[in-house]
Amino acid sequence: MRRPRLCAQRSDCQSLRETPAPARSSGGVRGPLPSWDTGAPMETITLATCAAWPALSTSDACLAAALRARGRNVVSAPWNDAFEPFAHGPVVIRSTWDYHETPDAYVAWLDRLPAGRAFNPPSLIRWNLAKTYVVDLAQRGAPVPRSRAAVAEPGAVAAAMTALGLHDAVIKPLIGASGFGVERVARGGEAGALARAMARKPTAQVLVQEFLAEIADGELAGVFFDGAFSHGLRRVPVAGEFRINTQYGGRMEAITLTPDVIDAMAAVLALLPERPLYARVDGVARAGRFMLIEVEVNEPGLGLDLVAGAAERFADAVIARLSSSAARPQQYCRRAPSSMRSRAISHARPPSAATKRLPKRPIASRTPTTPSPR
Repeated sequence: MRRPRLCAQRSDCQSLRETPAPARSSGGVRGPLPSWDTGAPMETITLATCAAWPALSTSDACLAAALRARGRNVVSAPWNDAFEPFAHGPVVIRSTWDYHETPDAYVAWLDRLPAGRAFNPPSLIRWNLAKTYVVDLAQRGAPVPRSRAAVAEPGAVAAAMTALGLHDAVIKPLIGASGFGVERVARGGEAGALARAMARKPTAQVLVQEFLAEIADGELAGVFFDGAFSHGLRRVPVAGEFRINTQYGGRMEAITLTPDVIDAMAAVLALLPERPLYARVDGVARAGRFMLIEVEVNEPGLGLDLVAGAAERFADAVIARLSSSAARPQQYCRRAPSSMRSRAISHARPPSAATKRLPKRPIASRTPTTPSPR
């Protein structure tokens, strides 16, 4: 099996806009959508940010540039500020990274967004907010690490670890982001791990999840726009750290994912209750098979500044969703195979001898220049 290859990277949005998106045919990837009539009346698209980080990220600035090149007005506004910029749509939810601090207010904001004019759809984001969605995906057949929700008390965490057959686990707030309150826990150390977690992110419930040692080699991430694969990323922790978020020194780089990895990610994406406009599917290679860690459809970092043509593909997908006469994407995610849909995975099974081997760690590359909590 070929290893993931390092992608050519650019951080200049002007260079990205001038570079045509390459046509692709494998792994569910489509070529660029048709050009759009820029003589049509201007439409203002609001990119949602947050009060803690109100400016567009380097990645999302590339999306804004690509949309403007297609004749759209683009503004950005924090979700937790005045609602007026979001009152009429269209809205693309991007860097709402502080939502987990006031989740009830965030849900109330989602509920106010104009129906059919906000992306990803608020109903899909609500499904994605609580990390128990991974348990839902496991029940639908996704290859998920052993996971169970528990009350944030030492006895409850210990009981969950026993039920899952775990001696080493990770605890995560049910609603959380950016690695806040995420801690590793070993049997007998539940009280200490919860104390560390609660100091960073007070929570009533946690997700207890199997620790994946393979995270040390980096997390593979696939970015999809309207069901079609766009590009691959690798999120890399610093030595000795399992959390990949920027606050823990993690970095993101572009790689070329192999077709079997893309297929596995697409099969997971097909299990979601709705097709997202954008999504990032994260996981690791374990014993030769893709193991899902998260599906991000709320506010994922998409690395648009790292891959030529990615911002253009996203912009085309946005316009296609907004235009009643837009061409549909040429290919969507394939449905998960029946074996995946029928297998209950409250814990992962070992692969068969026929399972294709996934790539090992690729070489390192340059990282984005603007830090973010993601």
